[in-house]
Amino acid sequence: MCKVNWNIEELRKLYRAKVVPKNELLLEEFLSSIGQKIERANYHAQKAKEVWKDFFKPSKVIIPSPQFDSATNISVAEIEALVNILNSMADILAQVINATLLELVNQSVPEDMVFAYKILDKLSKFPQYQDVTKTFSLFLNSKEFKYINAFCNTMKHRKLLDIDYHLHIDYREKGKIQEGLRFKEFTYKGNVFPATWSTTIEEDYRLKIYDHICDIGIEINKAMI
Repeated sequence: MCKVNWNIEELRKLYRAKVVPKNELLLEEFLSSIGQKIERANYHAQKAKEVWKDFFKPSKVIIPSPQFDSATNISVAEIEALVNILNSMADILAQVINATLLELVNQSVPEDMVFAYKILDKLSKFPQYQDVTKTFSLFLNSKEFKYINAFCNTMKHRKLLDIDYHLHIDYREKGKIQEGLRFKEFTYKGNVFPATWSTTIEEDYRLKIYDHICDIGIEINKAMI
């Protein structure tokens, strides 16, 4: 899943040894949710790709056509589901931090008051957690998460993103051709997000977010020791 995997079983053991296990079942729900969300994110990414493989199977395809419209709608719906899942990872990680590190210093907050940026702010007040704070901040401020978060919030609160099917020939790379679904440029809270290939979201952003999750988890474990 990641370049360096997070040992979640080690965290469970550290939690039992260091924290009064009053919320052990709740922590287990959060840890299980991370695994389940990754599985579902993988599913949606795979389905978004498969629909285009099926569309291009015949020796001749027509664009536009009802078949093309159907493939587009299915692919977009899968990517929107993927984006929702990836965006939710920040708050799930915040729940884990709240139930472990903040609980250790008697600064945890109720579950329904846990939000990623709020937990980051509380975490930053403890020098012993500086490495976790830095890693969590890197995730929340990364190009990939900022895009996913803006995409998700635009979709929830304003509108669906505009799309097109685009063909790009890069003559700087000997006529390298890239084609596929793109989400068009959009603006969120004054920030402009460029047109982005669906494959960038499905593969690049998804996998980079997995790496962030593991990096944060590894630092959580270290801070618990």
